Amino acid sequence: EIEFPKGKSRRIGDVGYLRIASMTSNPDDLAKLEEWMERFRDTQGLIIDLRGNSGGTKSILFTLFPYFMKPGDPMKVVELSTYRMPMKLRRPPSQGFMMSDMSAQPVTSKRWKTDAQRVQVQAFIDNFEPEWKLPMQNFSMWHVLALDASINPRAYHYERPLILLQDAGTFSAGDIFLGAFEDHPRTTLMGEASGGGNGWMESYKLPNSGLEVVLCQSAKFRPNGKVYDTQGIKPDVKMLPTPDDLLGKSDSVLDAAVERLNEQATRLTR
Repeated sequence: EIEFPKGKSRRIGDVGYLRIASMTSNPDDLAKLEEWMERFRDTQGLIIDLRGNSGGTKSILFTLFPYFMKPGDPMKVVELSTYRMPMKLRRPPSQGFMMSDMSAQPVTSKRWKTDAQRVQVQAFIDNFEPEWKLPMQNFSMWHVLALDASINPRAYHYERPLILLQDAGTFSAGDIFLGAFEDHPRTTLMGEASGGGNGWMESYKLPNSGLEVVLCQSAKFRPNGKVYDTQGIKPDVKMLPTPDDLLGKSDSVLDAAVERLNEQATRLTR
């Protein structure tokens, strides 16, 4: 089996390259991310490669996103979610809310640290206009995933340009990671549209045929009102891999990202 993209996290000249193949919550892997970010502190730009990342947890997002926020910045809303009612829960959620264990929180959650955060969350909900008008009488209250710099006290503010590499294999928590950086300052998304799949899944067996059907029980939206599912996140710069890339002989998308960051660094020093 040919490995694509090929290679591990490393410095490429004055550019940092952070390869994230899956959205793990393993403490050792998260600690390595912190080590790499420390090594990349003096780089002229950073590439985070999410190609082929089919998801997992949001722990990597919570670890890395604070590096790209200024201390004291207001929270950034990443996701708004709701689930179809009623639903039989597999286990009681930690705070009595269906999606509490999936990171998104209702405004009444105890996880919001201050009244100011609750006010910000409620104001966002009040002004939120989803492109799909849900029959809210059949759905739960809105749950919000919002991030601030304090969720990772070790993070410093990385001010250099950032490029995220993505493709159709970037899925689930990978979609959410991209959504957090969509339209973020000094950030460029490069590659193909992501997979566009996210949500709480449940299986049903049809009574007559016995066939099993898997249906999504939740609806997840980006803060601009667009859905995550089916659409995914479109790149700012569309670029497809070449046949040689897929054969493991080259990586033209990564090369283009490195060149772009080097050109930006050159312009800044003139």
